Amino acid sequence: MNARLVLIPTGILCFVISLSVHAESTDECKGIGIEKTKRNCYSEAYKKSDRILNSTYKDIKSKLNPTEQKELISVQRDWILYRDSICEGPLYSYDTSGLETLICKLQSTDDRIGYLRTVWKKGSFPDTPVGEYLDGFGGNLRIIKVSENKFEFSMEVVRGPTAHIGEVSGQWQTKQNVKWRWKSEAECQDTDMECCILEFKSSQAKIEVKEISCQYYHGARAYFDGVYRYKFR
Repeated sequence: MNARLVLIPTGILCFVISLSVHAESTDECKGIGIEKTKRNCYSEAYKKSDRILNSTYKDIKSKLNPTEQKELISVQRDWILYRDSICEGPLYSYDTSGLETLICKLQSTDDRIGYLRTVWKKGSFPDTPVGEYLDGFGGNLRIIKVSENKFEFSMEVVRGPTAHIGEVSGQWQTKQNVKWRWKSEAECQDTDMECCILEFKSSQAKIEVKEISCQYYHGARAYFDGVYRYKFR
């Protein structure tokens, strides 16, 4: 087993946006010199992106069963709160024009479109758990095969626009629909502050993660908890 302690330097911003659905249009906005015109450009780009997000969401929802629909509705509501807490939060308190807030919302929305299209779509799940899983809130879980019967996992989280990051890795157990615990050290107890203990439950295309004790391995408000869904290609 192995895990890595992540030391978080004060003041580093670690908010990562990985996808731009409208890269071409936003590049055009970047080149505008007049602030009001620039804000209007980003405002239109955000409205367009928001329409695509709503259309994508409705299309995916229509193909899910009632239980899946309920879950999608819940996580989408949580994401809206998450996005607004970031883009309308303290980091952008200086933004009296609203321009940076608009850009943040546009980039976050574009990223969400990519998440829904790759994670919530119906696809062919592989015979082994190997692949990448996303929780839609900055959490990434990867599982790789290192030998015939041995798998390893790595988790990286970036929670919000501050230095709240975390990273941990270790050996994966291939158990379906059964909860099992991973410990950074075999002798770890739930109360050991310097240990990392995570509880996993995996089913097809989805892995639920519960953090029992792992504060030593991430920033103050970062966390490994979440529902990580398989990223289909």
